[in-house]
Amino acid sequence: MALNAYQTEVTQISRSLDLMNNFRKEFRMMHEDIREREELSSTNTKVLPPLMNSIFDKLEELVNQAEEKFRNKIFQVVRNS
Repeated sequence: MALNAYQTEVTQISRSLDLMNNFRKEFRMMHEDIREREELSSTNTKVLPPLMNSIFDKLEELVNQAEEKFRNKIFQVVRNS
């Protein structure tokens, strides 16, 4: 009876140690993932604002060109009328 209780305790301790090791591995992977995301976020914080500004500048230029084309077409229609 005592041997059975001892074996049960050993088994439970072994399972607990396995669970702890699994948790450590998962925690390490989560920590590495968080670190990678932090580095990516830092990089994006430096790179994205100038990139977004250039995109907005280009879009503003395209809008101005489209407005000019629209005005020209209206003037052509008015002249041809």
